[in-house]
Amino acid sequence: DDDPRTRWLTENYVRKCWLEVDMGEPTMVNRAMIREAYAAIEKFELKYRNGDKWSVCYQGDKIGDWGQMKFEPVQAQIFRLEILQAHWSPTIMEFQLFNDNN
Repeated sequence: DDDPRTRWLTENYVRKCWLEVDMGEPTMVNRAMIREAYAAIEKFELKYRNGDKWSVCYQGDKIGDWGQMKFEPVQAQIFRLEILQAHWSPTIMEFQLFNDNN
């Protein structure tokens, strides 16, 4: 939301979770920028809804303060950051999606 005063966080002791973004319409995306507040994430996947199933467009480990992920372009309306492992409760300050081919 581009507001440094807001964030998404989980309940205490949650180590696996997801955050979903609905773009409003099918949108081409090939890059994500994610900002963590406390560098808790150890393993994650970026996914997009492809019909009735989820497909992975990026897999990674630590995100950190400003993680940037580049991947082959995918078109979808709904994208998900799925946190598979964290060493404490994840806190996401920003989850931004881009199309660098415009």
